[in-house]
Amino acid sequence: MSSAAGATGARLDPNVPLTLLHGDATLLIERAAEELVRQLLPPDELDYGLTRLNLVDTPVEAAIEELSAGCLMAPRRVVVLRHVNALPAAQQKRLLPALCALAPDTSCVLTAPTDNTRSRGEPVCSDLAKLLRAQGQVAEFRTPWERELVPWCSAEAQRLGHRLDLGAAQRLVDLVGRNHQFLSNELRKLGVYVGPGAEIALGDVDQLVSPTAEANSFDFADALAARDAPAALEALLDLLPARNPSSAAIMLLGMIARQYRLVWQTRYLAGHRVEPGGRVPAELAAWLPARQKVSDAARSSFVARKLSGQARHFHDAQLARALALVLDADRTLKGQTEETLHPRVVLEALIADLCAL
Repeated sequence: MSSAAGATGARLDPNVPLTLLHGDATLLIERAAEELVRQLLPPDELDYGLTRLNLVDTPVEAAIEELSAGCLMAPRRVVVLRHVNALPAAQQKRLLPALCALAPDTSCVLTAPTDNTRSRGEPVCSDLAKLLRAQGQVAEFRTPWERELVPWCSAEAQRLGHRLDLGAAQRLVDLVGRNHQFLSNELRKLGVYVGPGAEIALGDVDQLVSPTAEANSFDFADALAARDAPAALEALLDLLPARNPSSAAIMLLGMIARQYRLVWQTRYLAGHRVEPGGRVPAELAAWLPARQKVSDAARSSFVARKLSGQARHFHDAQLARALALVLDADRTLKGQTEETLHPRVVLEALIADLCAL
């Protein structure tokens, strides 16, 4: 099995009959699949030679049938099975005989997009992973960090026939976040706005693009770390929906706790003269948590600088108190205390307490 990883640089061999594309960058996965199809089938053979199935709503029996079928109308067949990871392991295993017995003129492309940015383990069941190691190729497409998204936006704008001002690219990433699909959609909208071949400037982005929920989440966390209660309360208005607010509130609490843990780790490392994005000696790394490590979050120099600035405004007792307040709010939301409060009231009280530290 050949393997490629990265946001945009995976190189795939169209002559390999079995390919798995996985990761959290859904748009890049779809584009890689289309590129393989383009290399394998000329346009006049697509109608007869290409089959696409979404395994979210397609029975596994239909996929097995397509993998086993021949085609008299085209010299080559390509079967794209999207969202193979939506199938339970037992159903993934049912695909194995057909995948092992692919006809010489048939190629199969499997996709396994995930929302987990840094998922661990195999993206498919172990038996299917074993087959891919023996007979196929795998490419992982990950969402890059902010510093890598700015040049990606410039390249995407060029692909759409426009030049993107550097400041406009940075503002677009700040407003939209790290979702390729959202960024591409906004660039298409901006392209229509400025006209064919025209440059997309900073003012155009400010005029047309609204912050996404992801960007608002970052603003919310930043406002809390800066003890800016008015800004945090304003951001909360967009982040807590009227429908099912309890679930959204619990997710927000997780994000708040993560932010304070990262600030605490940054402060700990700074006390040992280690920058949050720098190399962490083994003796210090042993004291850091296995998950939500600052060394992972601070791969972006922008995030590293922000965490360093926030860490200078707290001492250890304040950070311990902040996490204790988050725990109390979590218990209240989950009905583990005598108080029964609306999720918005719980979060507003938490914001006031955190900003008063």
